[in-house]
Amino acid sequence: SRETVDYTSSESSESERPLRILIADDEVTNQRVLQLSLRKRGAPKSEQPLVTITSDGHATLSAVLTSRQRFDIALIDEVMPGHYGSEVTRQLRLHEIERTTTGAPFIRMPIIIVTANSMPTDVKKYQKVGVDYLCAKPVPAMTLLSSVTTIVETARAGGMPKTDLPGLLKLSRKRSSKTRSVTTGYTSGEVSTSDASDSDAPSAIGELRAENARLRQALESVQERLSALEVAR
Repeated sequence: SRETVDYTSSESSESERPLRILIADDEVTNQRVLQLSLRKRGAPKSEQPLVTITSDGHATLSAVLTSRQRFDIALIDEVMPGHYGSEVTRQLRLHEIERTTTGAPFIRMPIIIVTANSMPTDVKKYQKVGVDYLCAKPVPAMTLLSSVTTIVETARAGGMPKTDLPGLLKLSRKRSSKTRSVTTGYTSGEVSTSDASDSDAPSAIGELRAENARLRQALESVQERLSALEVAR
């Protein structure tokens, strides 16, 4: 299921408009805590973030892939029905890369995994699928909004915060300035993969295509066996 909480009144420039934030968590209490933590105290409704809430992995993927307006950042719980947060992240990263094959610019949405699992093996798993930050439960309610704002503003400028933020562990690998502008740029003016020979996109696209080819071969093999069984009957 998906719930949208819209506090915005009108669109302004990219840097001035309210943040568009995705919260993915199957626990209503956690949803509420995150939502309240991301409210601007004392600010009018027109300046409050636009928060979209999903409660399972499938709905989270659908919210991102079908939205007419992209999200500035996503806070995704690791343990959810449908898909775990790490799997949602993996699929979103593949989609970000695959869409460049149509000529679209590479746009990387910052992703924060919210989890109680922060052992070294968990951290390595999150890094591998493309998580940017790990937020260990309980969430840092008093500093979450400022941290999220910092991440988004830095991403809009084509980079990432250089250090950990209060309550958040930075997971993204350190990259050169040119590569960072490709992999984390988030506003108009991002370069496409054709302009970024040192980015990870070409190899990732190759891996994705190879995986699709293997799946097609496996499917063809199954179909051949089924046909043989039909003939034998």
